[in-house]
Amino acid sequence: MILVNAPKFRQLLNRLKLWQKFAVMGLLGIFLFAPPLTLYVLETNKKIDALTGELAGIEPGRIAQQLLQMTQQHRGLSAAVLGAGELIAKREAKQDEVDQLLDRLETAIAKDARLRNLLGTVRADWTRLSRGVGARLWTPRESYNMHTVLCQRLTDVVQRIADESGLSLDSAADRYHMIRSAFVVLPEATEALGESRAKGASILAVHAIDEADRVLMYELMSRILSTQQELDEAMGKALDAKPDLKAELIPLLSTAMSNAQTAEHLERREIASATRIEYPVADYLVILTSTIDNHFKLLNVVMPAIENALQQNIAEEKLRRNTMIGLIGLLATLAAFTSWQIAISVLNPMQETLKIAQAISEGHFDTPITLDLGHGEGAHMLAALSQMQKALRQAMASELVARQDFFLGLLESAPEAMIIVDSKGQISLANDQTLKLFDYKREELIGQPIEILVPAAFKQQHHAHRHNFFKQPQMRPMAERGHLLACKKGGGEFPAEISLSPLITATGLVVSCTIRDISERKRAQQELQNHRDRLEELVIERTAELERSVETLRSAHNELVRAERLASLGALVAGISHDLNTPIGNAYLAASTLRDNINNFSKHANAGSLKKSEFEHFLSASSDMTGLIVRAIERATELITSFKQVAVDQTSERRREFNLKSTMEDVVATLRPGFKNRPWKIHVDVEANLNCDSYPGPLDQIVTNLILNASIHAFEGRERGNIWLTGRAYDAEQIELIVADDGIGMSAKTVEQAFDAFFTTKVGRGGSGLGLSICKGIAAGVIGGKLTLESSPGKGSSFKLIFPKIAP
Repeated sequence: MILVNAPKFRQLLNRLKLWQKFAVMGLLGIFLFAPPLTLYVLETNKKIDALTGELAGIEPGRIAQQLLQMTQQHRGLSAAVLGAGELIAKREAKQDEVDQLLDRLETAIAKDARLRNLLGTVRADWTRLSRGVGARLWTPRESYNMHTVLCQRLTDVVQRIADESGLSLDSAADRYHMIRSAFVVLPEATEALGESRAKGASILAVHAIDEADRVLMYELMSRILSTQQELDEAMGKALDAKPDLKAELIPLLSTAMSNAQTAEHLERREIASATRIEYPVADYLVILTSTIDNHFKLLNVVMPAIENALQQNIAEEKLRRNTMIGLIGLLATLAAFTSWQIAISVLNPMQETLKIAQAISEGHFDTPITLDLGHGEGAHMLAALSQMQKALRQAMASELVARQDFFLGLLESAPEAMIIVDSKGQISLANDQTLKLFDYKREELIGQPIEILVPAAFKQQHHAHRHNFFKQPQMRPMAERGHLLACKKGGGEFPAEISLSPLITATGLVVSCTIRDISERKRAQQELQNHRDRLEELVIERTAELERSVETLRSAHNELVRAERLASLGALVAGISHDLNTPIGNAYLAASTLRDNINNFSKHANAGSLKKSEFEHFLSASSDMTGLIVRAIERATELITSFKQVAVDQTSERRREFNLKSTMEDVVATLRPGFKNRPWKIHVDVEANLNCDSYPGPLDQIVTNLILNASIHAFEGRERGNIWLTGRAYDAEQIELIVADDGIGMSAKTVEQAFDAFFTTKVGRGGSGLGLSICKGIAAGVIGGKLTLESSPGKGSSFKLIFPKIAP
C-alpha cells in the first residue's frame, strides 16, 4: 500500500517536523528489533518451562523408586513369613514404610490426574496384598505373583512419571542416558533381583523346589545378568557425556556387577542346581538385599546428578535470556542516545538557520550566528547564510539611498498632510501640505516632538500612546479611532483623522502619519444630524397615526370574524331547523294517528261492540305509533345536542379536553341537514384515540368554513362529488386534520392568493373573501397550528391543518 500510494505517503511525511521524523525512524528501529527479541524470549521461556517440568518430576520419581525398593523388600520378607514363619516384625515394619511412601507419592503427584488414577490402583492392590500377608491368607507362590504384579505396576509408575514430566523426552546427551538409567534400566535391574530374591527366599523357606521353580530361577538369573549388562552400557554412555561423575559411579557400578554375579552364583549353587535345599533364608536375604541396595545407591547418585544438571541448565537458559535482553536493551539505549545526538546535530543548525532566516524576513540583517558547528554541512549552510546577510545589508543600503530620494519626492507630491516620526517621537520629515495645515515653517517642525501638534490637554496621554505604538507597531487606518483633535501654531484646534503606517528604514523603525482636516465634514454631519432629528419627529407622528389606523382595522377585523362566526352559526341553525322538521313532523303525525285510534277504541269499548281482532289491531297499531314517536324524538334530541355543543364551541374560545373524532362527528352532524339535497357527500375518517387539550370552538369554525368553502366552490358545474374529513396522528405531539375534495380544483395563482384577506372568486355573488384568511389566522393564533393548501385544476383541493394536541 505504501508503494502504491507513495505520493500520499510523502505528503504525510512532509507534514511532520524534523524531530518527529527522527522519532518515527526510532520507532521503526524498535519495531525491527522487537519481533525477533520477542520470539527469542518466548522460545527460551518454553525451554525453561520444559526444564522446570522435568525438574518437578525428579522428586516424585525418587519417591516412586524408593517405593519400588521397599515393595521388593516386602516381597522377600513376605516369602520368609509365609514359608517358614520368620522375620514377621521386619515385614510389618517394611509395610509401614511402604504405606508412608505411598502417602508421600500421592501428595507429590496430586496435580496429575492420570498418575493419581494409576497410583490408586497400586494402593488398592497393596492394601489387599499386605493385609492378606499379615493374615497369612496367601501361599508363598500367590504372594510372589501378587508382589511381582505390584512391582511391575510401580515400574510403570516410575516410567509414567518420566513421561509426564518430559524427562523421557530430554534430548541433552549429558542427561538422556542418566534419565534412562534411573527411570528405565535401574528399575528393571532391581526388579529382576527383587523377583529372584523373593522366589529364592520362598524356596529356601520350605526347603524344597519343583521343576517349574527351578526353570523360573534360571530365567531370573539370566535376567539379572542381562539387566546388569544393560545398566553398565547405559551408565557408560551417561558417563561418557558427563565424565565428572566417573569417580563416584564407576566403583558403584563395579560393585553392582560383582554383587550381581555373586548373587547369580549363589542362586545357581544353593537353589537352582542344588540337590538339597538347606541354605539359610536370612543369609540369602542379606546377600540379595545388599545387592539390590547397591543398585539403589547408584540411583541415589544419579538422581541428584540429573537434578543438578537440570537446575544448572535452567540457570544457564535464564542467564542467556536475561543477558540477551540486557544486551539488546543496552544496544537500544546506545542507539537511542546516538540517534538523539545525531538528531541534535541536525536540528541545532536547522533551528539556527531558521532563526537567522526569520530575522532576515523581518528586516534584521545583523543577527549574529551563535552556534559553533565545526566543519559539517550545517556550518557551511550557516556560513553561506552569513554571507547572504552581508550582501543583503549592502544591497539594502544602496536601495535605501535611492528610495529615500524617491520617497521625499513622493511625500511632497501627496495631497494630504504627511509627516515622518522616528522612534524617539521626533518629526524628521514634513511635506508642504503639513506646513500649510498647521501654519508652521519647516525648520520649526523638524526635530520637534510630535506632541507639538497635539492640544495641551492631551500631550501627556499622547506620549503614552506613542510609546505603546512603537512597542507593537501596526498599520492603523484613519477611521479606526474616529476623529482626533490637532493643534495649529497659534493654538487653534480642529478635528482631524490620522492614519499611521510603520516603516522599516536603515536607521530603524519610523512611522508615516497622514493627517486630514475634517472640519467641513463635521459641519456637514451636524447639519445631517439635525435633519435626522426632524425626520425622527415626523416618523413618530406618522407612526402614531398608523397605530390608530391599525387599531381601527383590528377592531374591524374582529367584527368581521365575529360576523363570520355568527353567519356560520346561522347556517347551522337553518340546517338544523330544516332537519328537525322531519322527526318532529313524524312524531306529530304518529301522535295524532294514535289519538284517533284511542278515540275509536273508546267508542267501541263504551258501546260494547269491541271485537278481539279490533283490540289486537289497536294494540299493534298503538305499539307502532309509540315506537315511531320515540324514534323521532330521539333523532330530534340527537340533533339538538350536537347543535348545542357546536354552537357553544363556535361562539366561545373556551379551552377544554375533548376527543377529536366525536367533536368532528358533531360538526358534520350539524352540517348534514343543509347538504341533503346537494349532489355530494361528506366522509368522516378520524382516528378514535386522538384526545386534545385545546380550543374546540375555533377548531370547529375552521372545519365548518373549509367544508362550506368546498360546497360553494369545489363542485360548481358537477353533478356529484365527495368531501373527505380525515384525522391522523402526525407525530407524538401533533395531529394532522385534512379537508379534501375531488372538485374542480384551483389554479396556481388562486392557490397563491387563497389565504389573502378579501380575495374571492365569487365577487358580487355573496363571497366576502375573509373565510380562508380567518381560518389561517385562527389556526396560527389560537390553536398554535399551521394551515396549508394543495390544489391543481381538475384534481380537487386539499386543506391540511397540523396543530398540537396540547394548545400553547
